[in-house]
Amino acid sequence: MRREALVGLMAASCASALAAASVLGTARQPTPVSIERGLPAWLLALGLVALATIVVSAWFAAGTHPSSTVGLAVACSGLVIPLLAGWSGLPNGARAAAVAASPLTVAGAGHVALRWADPRHRRWALVGVYVLAGGAVLVHAGGYDPLTDPGCLRVCADVDPVAGSLLDTRTAIVTAALITVVAALVAAGAVWSVRPPRSLGTGTLAALGLLAVSQVMRVESFADHTISAERVVLLPWMAATLLGATALHELASARRSRWALNRLVAQLADPERAWANAGGAVRAVHFAVPGEGRWVDGSGRDVPTTESTAAVVLSDAHGPAVRLTLGRGRTAGDVLAVLTPAGSLALTNAQLAAAARARVADVRASHRRVVAASDGERLRIERDLHDGAQQRLVSAMFHLSVARSRAGAEADALDSAEASVRTVLAQLRTMSHGIFPSVLASEGLEAALEELSVSSDVPIALEVSGVDGLDAETAMAAYAAVRSAVDHATISDGPAAVSLVRHDALLIVRIETDGPGPSPAALIEVADRVSALGGRLATSSNVGRTELTAELPCG
Repeated sequence: MRREALVGLMAASCASALAAASVLGTARQPTPVSIERGLPAWLLALGLVALATIVVSAWFAAGTHPSSTVGLAVACSGLVIPLLAGWSGLPNGARAAAVAASPLTVAGAGHVALRWADPRHRRWALVGVYVLAGGAVLVHAGGYDPLTDPGCLRVCADVDPVAGSLLDTRTAIVTAALITVVAALVAAGAVWSVRPPRSLGTGTLAALGLLAVSQVMRVESFADHTISAERVVLLPWMAATLLGATALHELASARRSRWALNRLVAQLADPERAWANAGGAVRAVHFAVPGEGRWVDGSGRDVPTTESTAAVVLSDAHGPAVRLTLGRGRTAGDVLAVLTPAGSLALTNAQLAAAARARVADVRASHRRVVAASDGERLRIERDLHDGAQQRLVSAMFHLSVARSRAGAEADALDSAEASVRTVLAQLRTMSHGIFPSVLASEGLEAALEELSVSSDVPIALEVSGVDGLDAETAMAAYAAVRSAVDHATISDGPAAVSLVRHDALLIVRIETDGPGPSPAALIEVADRVSALGGRLATSSNVGRTELTAELPCG
């Protein structure tokens, strides 16, 4: 495909160079405004504008539509070669043959539209158009004698046609024109069936119509001397200008739409910026959660499911997938026309990511509810122990003490029973306090950690910064991580270093202890609490020291 683009650019550039040379030849004539038979300078200028339009469109189409670049080069050649027929510096035979090259513009126009979207479109139709256009060129060149042409179009020279014994000039002109019109009709039918982009298809059909009309006028000019050469030449150059201009318009539109959609895709990479627009066409992007009948934004947050007429819903095999809310004055066609396969893939990936975020958020919410229910059940058990069994044991111990004071020989047995009750009561009090001390809820995380460091059997180096105002769930998760690591440090009888530092919306908890550190089984509850908050828990060992790190969102 790159080779096709290179060939097309080279051909278009060579044709433009030849056209410029013809204009320079005009300037050297005694009458600088015409070439022999007479083409005015304004018409030559219009021809150069048409050629410049085709060359520029070929240049920009080379990267994305290389096959169409070849078609533009062929159309350019069909304009330039007949122009050179009026240059007296060429041999007469070459000048007469150059007049016959105009049907190439028909083949080039069909080539551009048929190969724009897909190089495989209508391959045989395009081959047929080229065969017809080539046949028209051969018939015209083989039988055309300029001196027998009453119009003597572009060139008046004594030429002996190659097929002069088989075709006279009139027959050659009429036959070539008829074949060219048929080629234009075949090309128009193929373009209509392929349905290229709207502007390019319309421009190509109009250009083919102008080229067909120019062939009819060419036949009429043979019999009617009042039809000037300017009228015959004007229509092909108008057709070429229209073809090049519509190609440029389509390239500019595609580039603008591609830039806008790429900006949308780039912003979809950041869910918080999904409320972007593609050239003003898209105002909001929502994603369906498969199998759940709800819509979420790029962050996985639920959005209203209200149906809107100003929206485009893209579906896949599982049903609706992406909903694009349209901007004011936009239609579904504006969005679908610029939605490339890459853009569709990006939207599909964004939909999968949004659905995954929504489900992760649901899992975390469920996890937090489970942890909250567990904490609630623990508090209920603690209250029951404090208000029920603990109070009854205190009462039993009081009655034992009274009975011991009144007993005689049985006092020793009562002393032993009272000691056992006191031991059970102490253990029950410890159980009723639970893993979280009351100071954690009343005075905060820093006070609870200071109390833990004072009551611990191992020395603890405590560093706390920015923990004020933490919510209860984050504070409980941080305390649970420190408590678990410190309990293990008590077993290993080594010092511990505890650091809690807040960075924006993240609380970093680091605990360094001696030995291998807590086992995974010992960290299950801590890991559950951390993951329920969307945090991360990790352990690492180095030279006999273990570091437990917990990252907790606290925004």
